[in-house]
Amino acid sequence: MPVVGAFDGDAEGLLDQTSAREEARLEKLEGSHNLISALPPLPKDGENSIPSHEYHVRSQLLFGSALAALALIGGMTLMITKPWVKSPPPLQMREDADTSMDGFPGELSHLTSQDLSAEDDYQGEIAIQKAELEEAYQQMGVLGGKLDDAYEKMKEYLALGQKRAGDDSTSNALELRDEADHLSENIENMALAAPDLKGLRERYRVLVGYLSGAAQVLSRAWIKADQMKGSQEAVFLVRSVLEGEDGYSFEEWMSLFKNAYSSME
Repeated sequence: MPVVGAFDGDAEGLLDQTSAREEARLEKLEGSHNLISALPPLPKDGENSIPSHEYHVRSQLLFGSALAALALIGGMTLMITKPWVKSPPPLQMREDADTSMDGFPGELSHLTSQDLSAEDDYQGEIAIQKAELEEAYQQMGVLGGKLDDAYEKMKEYLALGQKRAGDDSTSNALELRDEADHLSENIENMALAAPDLKGLRERYRVLVGYLSGAAQVLSRAWIKADQMKGSQEAVFLVRSVLEGEDGYSFEEWMSLFKNAYSSME
């Protein structure tokens, strides 16, 4: 029957297609098997994949490479730092050069003519200054004598209760006061070079200070005598001034001077 024939034809076609597909699948499987068989077999558990002789060779190469790298780095470090070259110390550690003796000519066994001339000038200056101090010393002695004489006249006034006619004791006392001040100024202004002379001048300043104190008391006493002329209280007031109503008395000032002056003779 026509229907059966048609069915048979279709069945044969399907079988042919199925066979073709199966053959293709088998070819793919065979190709995959060949590829897998070409790979080296995996090592078994506990078995080293690298042969022992090849392992030792690789270890030696690795160790040698490491040594070469260390040697290269060390060499480059030495070339950069150059430890064998001494570098200067840091600035904060450097010591300044000792210049304390710069220009020092050394010890001289003898003086040059210029040095001798300077020494002679110095000694000459010292001699002049000593002479000035000696003159001041003598002047203080003279002034002390004048003050003693003026005080004798004062004691005469105190005994009589009045001044004699033409007595110039007041003006004389004022002159002695000015003389003491002038001598004190001269001693103060002396330009002295030697230390021992400066010390002597300080002692002279004390001496002339005693004389100035005595002269001040005596001049004030004579001024008071002139102011109180004819008064019954004149002698009492003048004596009070001489006895040092506001400090040392005349006799105390003179005693200080005489004791210090005589100790320097």
